[in-house]
Amino acid sequence: MDPTKHRYRVGERLGGGGMAEVYKAHLRGAEGFERAVAIKRILTGYSSDDAFAEMFIREARLASRLSHPNITQIIDFDRDDDGHLFIVMELVEGRDLKGLAASGPLPLSVSLFVVGELLRALDYAHRLDDQGRPLRIVHRDVTPHNVLLSWEGAVKLTDFGIAKALAESPMTQTGVVKGKAAYLSPEQARAEKIDARSDLFAVGVILHELVRGQRLFGVEEGAVDMVVVRRVLKMDIPSLRLEQPEVSPLLDNLCMRLLAREPDARFSTAHAALEALLSLKEYSARGQLELATLMRERFGSPSSPPAGRPVVPSGVPKGDFTGVSAMLDPEHPTDDADPRPPPSELPTDDASMAKPDSMDVAPTIAVVAKDPTTAETELPDTAPPPGTPADMRRTERLDVEAHLERIRTSQPDALDIRPMSRPEVGATSVPDASRSQAELVRRANMGWWVAIVVLLGVGAWALVQLLK
Repeated sequence: MDPTKHRYRVGERLGGGGMAEVYKAHLRGAEGFERAVAIKRILTGYSSDDAFAEMFIREARLASRLSHPNITQIIDFDRDDDGHLFIVMELVEGRDLKGLAASGPLPLSVSLFVVGELLRALDYAHRLDDQGRPLRIVHRDVTPHNVLLSWEGAVKLTDFGIAKALAESPMTQTGVVKGKAAYLSPEQARAEKIDARSDLFAVGVILHELVRGQRLFGVEEGAVDMVVVRRVLKMDIPSLRLEQPEVSPLLDNLCMRLLAREPDARFSTAHAALEALLSLKEYSARGQLELATLMRERFGSPSSPPAGRPVVPSGVPKGDFTGVSAMLDPEHPTDDADPRPPPSELPTDDASMAKPDSMDVAPTIAVVAKDPTTAETELPDTAPPPGTPADMRRTERLDVEAHLERIRTSQPDALDIRPMSRPEVGATSVPDASRSQAELVRRANMGWWVAIVVLLGVGAWALVQLLK
């Protein structure tokens, strides 16, 4: 029996291009274990090309050594039943940098944070060795499309090694990944031998574009690659301070040094570039928090499906995505919907934790089992006690609604919500609380009058005794 049969269950299609398609899937194990993953399935034309397949396998094996918080982890690699190469990778829930940049200008602190995280990933990859032998890993395709941003503000660089496999395949005649020319280094565009400093040029292009809010070399959408390559080689690169004088000279110098056309004029390592970036006054330690906030502001709740992403429904014909070792299992239909309500629908801390004053009785929820499999929830419909402040009434209502929302979420089919009368507390019901309080005040006043009368009587008796 093939141990990989039915190991992966495919969900929605996340994207694709001329070389591969990417799907969300679930890796399944024993005892109900599941983990959400991303599967990149190489298309038939490339999978059947021996030169590409050989290079791709070698680069995938090398990339699997990478283990860093800013690099997507490779989990598995194989061929499916139809001979298609596929890679199973860590799933990053969020958007890519290309999508975020297209949504509008980014705050400078967010732009610098993203670039800093890219430099951390490249610094690690460039320095990786095998028992003291440098592996000399170069990404070759550092572009906004390959920079993944999670809803929590994490930044991860993906697709290590794929650009090299494409460049050395006979199927890619020019050695240039189509659509990526705007992020090639000059030496890469000239098909010269490259090293780690080539990746730094691509980081400089990304930094320049994020700060200015516009493309650098690929100015118009769909520009011919050879036109873009000529710009990479010859175009005058504008200073960041020309249009944004508030940019500090140190930041401008850092960007222009990354974009130096001669490798020897750039930073020698990603680590050196990272140190220079972290020393800038514009760099903020709150970058990740600000990125996460910006992602939610621009794209809404993480649980809502991103716009423009096609979904593969359950029951997709096996011909559309055969295997990854027969991963489409008819016994487990695809259902990737998140049952949890989005954060915007959850009660805030102030509402869920607020407590009424001791003189009032908060609304209560009673859950009564109707039978062994269902439950009944009852909610009081009586008004708050007279004299309850308006904000207290609102707090009580929020408490009730928040609790009911949690019950509806966890048991959507087992609830029957009906009104009930407010429970009694001791001998006094809640509607009579104000009358009980008035009675206590009346009795206290009567006690004071009795005490005054007694004191007057004692004083009169003492005065009579003195006069005798």
